[in-house]
Amino acid sequence: MTAWAGARPPVRVLTIVLVALLTFAPRAAVPQAPATDPFQVNQYTPDHQSWARVASSGDGSFVAVWRSSGGQDGDESGVFGRWYDGDCQPLSNEVQLNQYTTGQQYAPDVGVDASGRVVAVWRSSDQGLVGRRFLGPGPIDDEFVIEPAAAEPFGGGSVSVAAEGSFLASWMTVEGTGRSVWTRGYEADGKPAGPRVRVTDQASSNDIAPAGLAPNGDYFVTWEQQETWPEVWGRRFVAAQGDFEPAFEVGPPLHGVFSYHPKIAADEENSFRVVWREQIHLERSDVVSRATGAGGLGPRVRLAEDTGEFAIDVTATGDFVVAYGDGQYAFDIKGRLGSRDNELRPPFEIATSPYPYPSPADLAVRGADAREFIVVWSQGAAGGQSDVFARCFRRLFADGFESGDTSAWSQTVP
Repeated sequence: MTAWAGARPPVRVLTIVLVALLTFAPRAAVPQAPATDPFQVNQYTPDHQSWARVASSGDGSFVAVWRSSGGQDGDESGVFGRWYDGDCQPLSNEVQLNQYTTGQQYAPDVGVDASGRVVAVWRSSDQGLVGRRFLGPGPIDDEFVIEPAAAEPFGGGSVSVAAEGSFLASWMTVEGTGRSVWTRGYEADGKPAGPRVRVTDQASSNDIAPAGLAPNGDYFVTWEQQETWPEVWGRRFVAAQGDFEPAFEVGPPLHGVFSYHPKIAADEENSFRVVWREQIHLERSDVVSRATGAGGLGPRVRLAEDTGEFAIDVTATGDFVVAYGDGQYAFDIKGRLGSRDNELRPPFEIATSPYPYPSPADLAVRGADAREFIVVWSQGAAGGQSDVFARCFRRLFADGFESGDTSAWSQTVP
C-alpha cells in the first residue's frame, strides 16, 4: 500500500486565507475541508491495479471499477469493482465483474442511474467490447457483447447512463487501415434499442471515443481526427430528428501544436462540456474546455496549464469540476471548480505523492453541485505494484456557489 499525505500550505497562503476570511466574513463562509483523506480502494494488491473509473448515483453512493493485472480472476487480467455509500464507507468487498476470464479483460468504464443500477463496460481480448449490469455489488444479468472482437485490436469503450436507466455505449474500431467510431443504445432493461450506428470513419487514434448522453436523448460523441496534427472533433445526435448533425472540429489549437484526448459530460439542460489536452510544445500540455449544445459552441476556457492526465464531470445545472495532474512530470493532483458561465475558482490540492506520475483517472459528482465529488486514480512506486486510490470532497466551498451567485466566490482556497 502506498502512503499518501496532504501537502502543508505555505505560511503566505494561510495568511492570505485568514485575511480574506476576516475581510469578507459577512458574505462568504469559511471553506470546509475535504470529506476524507485519500484512501485505497483495492484489497487485492499483487501486481498492478489500474485504469480506475468511478460513477455516483442520486443518493451519493458510488462505485469504483478498475483493471487488475495480477491474475486475480485466474488469468492475465480482470475487471473489479467496489461499492461505497454516501459517506464514502465501503458497502462491499471488491467484486469481480467479468465472467469470461481467458486472456485480458481491461479498459473498464462505468455509469449509474438515479436508482443505483450500474452499467460497466470493458474490453475483452477474445470477446470484444463487453457490458454487464449490477444493482449494488450483485449482478442483474450475465455479461453481454456490445461489439465483437475484430481481427485487429480496437480501443476500449465508454458508457453513458441516463437517470431512468437507459444507456449508450461508444467505441472505436479498426477497419483496414482506418478507424471508425460507433455507438449503440440500450433500454433500461438492458435490451438493445437498435443496431449499432456509425458516427464517423475519420478517427485517427485507436482509443476510446467518449460520448455524453443528455436527458432528452441527444448525445454528443468526440474523437481525435488527424488533419495535419491530431485535433478534437465531435458530432451531435439529435433525438427529435433521429439523426446526426454534421461533424465539426471542437478543439482546434489556439496556442499549441495539436489537441487530443477528449472527454465529455452532459448536464440536465441537454448541453455538453467537452474537455481536452492541447499540446503547447514538447514539455507542456494544457487542459482546455468548451460547452456545446443546441445553441452551438461556447467560448474556449483554459482550465490548467502544464498538466498531466485529467478527469471531468458536470452537474445537472452545468457547473463542473476538473481534476488534473499538476505538471507532466510532477507529483500532485489538483482540482478546479467552474460554473456553466465559465467562471473559475482557483486550483486546490487533491493529493500528493512521493512517486512520479500520479494521474486522476476519473471523477464523479455526487451531489447537486460540483462541491461534492469523488476522484479516483492509480498510483505506485516506479517499477513496482500500483493501487487504486480515491478521495471524497463534500461542500468544499461554502459561499455564493451553492446559490448560483458567483460574485461571492472567495479568491483563496485552503
